[in-house]
Amino acid sequence: MFNSNYLIYMDVTLTEMWREAFGSYSAMADSGVDLVVAEANVRYHLPARFDDELEIGASIEKLGRTSMTTRFDVKRGDDVIAVGHLRHVFIELGDGKTVIPDDIRTGLGPYVEQAD
Repeated sequence: MFNSNYLIYMDVTLTEMWREAFGSYSAMADSGVDLVVAEANVRYHLPARFDDELEIGASIEKLGRTSMTTRFDVKRGDDVIAVGHLRHVFIELGDGKTVIPDDIRTGLGPYVEQAD
């Protein structure tokens, strides 16, 4: 699999997490808030090959005041083949103010990794 495709799969996974948490991504945009990618990183451990069935797990590693960092574990069976991170900044449409609204913070709560 071409290496940049991992980022596409991670974005789709984030969209599905958003759908589970809020019903849809567009509901957030309709409320006047959007996300922009500030950073993307993928560390490759093993290659994915044609017709592999991959599973991608996602969790929020950090939910800050203005941004969140999501971790993605790409697995083939029990093997972790790649680990990715996306950092998104929340912005209010119109004025560009960067703060995570309380309702979004609450909705994302179940996806935030808990420290040991």
